[in-house]
Amino acid sequence: MSPKLALLQFKFEDFEGLSASAENGQHIWSKKLKDSHGNAWKIGLYPRGARSEDWVSIYLMNAGTNDVRAKYTFITRNASGDVHNEKDHDNATWFFTAGGDGRGKAKLIKRSEIFNEKNNILSDGALVLDVHLQVIERGSLHKPSGSVLTKMLQLLENTDNADVYFKVGDEVVTSHKLIRSMNAPVLFEFCGENNDGSPVAIDDTSAEIFRIILRYVYGEEIPESKTIMDEGKDIISAADRFGIVGLKLAVEAVLVESSVVRSHTVADWLVFADSKTCPLLKEQATAYFASRSADILKCESSKLLKESPKLLTELLIEASKSSNESHFSGGNASVDEMRKKLHARGLGVDGSKETLISRLQESNKRQRTE
Repeated sequence: MSPKLALLQFKFEDFEGLSASAENGQHIWSKKLKDSHGNAWKIGLYPRGARSEDWVSIYLMNAGTNDVRAKYTFITRNASGDVHNEKDHDNATWFFTAGGDGRGKAKLIKRSEIFNEKNNILSDGALVLDVHLQVIERGSLHKPSGSVLTKMLQLLENTDNADVYFKVGDEVVTSHKLIRSMNAPVLFEFCGENNDGSPVAIDDTSAEIFRIILRYVYGEEIPESKTIMDEGKDIISAADRFGIVGLKLAVEAVLVESSVVRSHTVADWLVFADSKTCPLLKEQATAYFASRSADILKCESSKLLKESPKLLTELLIEASKSSNESHFSGGNASVDEMRKKLHARGLGVDGSKETLISRLQESNKRQRTE
């Protein structure tokens, strides 16, 4: 399932007094806070550090009754509400056992930074810490599946009876017209007649990515997650270019399940998802933006959004609907829910969210009149 977002704010009054009375290795529990999905959390603050007295340490604990898988980011703000620093754990997903050990940072922020008046971190003497959570529920987003035999992939690797040759960079990649005409009509048309047997030049795509395209065309093979994390944008761009919808949607789903969006990449992902018509990815990135819009708009990367007034307006409307503990709902149905309904009815699942809504509404009208 798509990750659910929440922003929790913990406040420790009279931090100077806490720091003066606490010993190294001694922690203070915050109040319990619930995210918008009902999960309870608390943090253990070490004013004089869990290890070194030079640092303030923090640990996040699941204070509820259900185990939770989540990613987290700790955000330290100044008294004006601006981000002073933010730290996560290498964007890793952690399993928080109910009442079990917490996860955190032994070196969240130096004590000297907090007490430096130039940083203006303490708000009326209080230390305010935000925890941005991405709660990940087990489940499966819509990934088109098929039953093409393994032998089809073996056919792709067999160059003996290939009848089309592609020139991709310095490499030659072979293929078969019949397969492409059935499974990749856009790519088939891209080649034209090609009766002279000369290689068809493929520009702006690497041989590695083009082979991934063909392996899906022949055997509906989806790349490994690591490949998708490294090359996801290039795969989606090529799949979109050549009309390989199933691969495009499958890669998009893996990226969303992997929670690739972070504060310094959200603008880039939003622009990319919007340009390649990836509404599921755009939905997640929009949710992330809505949960931290004030911080993101101050980042250098937000210039990308300001270059697209239509997209920025759309995002600000969503941000205005959200509160600290809300998450982007995306309307009455999520993109994944609509895709599943459309797929079950034998209808197309590609297109923007608006297109999916329109397609589903038209289908509902037809069902009522039949």
